[in-house]
Amino acid sequence: MTPESLVKRDIVAYLDTLEECWHIAFHNMGYGKRGVPDRLICYCGRFVALEIKAPGGKATAWQERAIKEINEAGGMAAVVSSVEETMRVIHAVTVLPWSTVSNRRLFGL
Repeated sequence: MTPESLVKRDIVAYLDTLEECWHIAFHNMGYGKRGVPDRLICYCGRFVALEIKAPGGKATAWQERAIKEINEAGGMAAVVSSVEETMRVIHAVTVLPWSTVSNRRLFGL
């Protein structure tokens, strides 16, 4: 398995432990929108999208654009490279109102 695949496996295992959580991998087969994050999640009624990278990995310009658009639309999108970072995003979704970009910056997301 690649380093990124290992991180994805661990994050999916974590998401599977959460109550009120639905998630699915997004695989663009040529007909979808470019840059859509790897994991689409509904957690406690909130839309979350995670771009999962191996440690040190960077999102592409298309992925950064999609993340920005999701955040501006009121969802929560972030690049993560560990279960711990994913836990931080999930925690932030439950405690912060995501109607303003400044609130997202409190958690460095």
